[in-house]
Amino acid sequence: MTETVEVTNRMRYPTEKDFMDHWASVAEGRGWLVYHTHDSRRSGPGFPDLVLLRDGYLIVAECKMARYVRTPNKGEAKGLSLPQVVWLDAFRLLEKKVGVLRSLPPHRALVQIFVWTPDDEDEMARVLE
Repeated sequence: MTETVEVTNRMRYPTEKDFMDHWASVAEGRGWLVYHTHDSRRSGPGFPDLVLLRDGYLIVAECKMARYVRTPNKGEAKGLSLPQVVWLDAFRLLEKKVGVLRSLPPHRALVQIFVWTPDDEDEMARVLE
């Protein structure tokens, strides 16, 4: 089953960049401000792929083509790098601190952190609505 899903995702999104670019475009179309470092070679390592802002809400997302492992083994191609884990954890701390201060319905946090794959498209569409 996993092999079939991965092949289907590869047909829809040949690369991780295609996947990220598609959802950045969807977010922009739904009124989100979208930030992505297009050439990370001159930037510090690990910053998340997408930072989205709209109406006082912040979404931080790392885009991967397949399920990830939180602490990848050396050479693990599908894992998060240590700098990616550091950045996501820093944003998660912000997410928790802001969550304590908010007075919004429980289904809508001011800051949300995700690692998304093509299998998460239903959730992505719902979150970006």
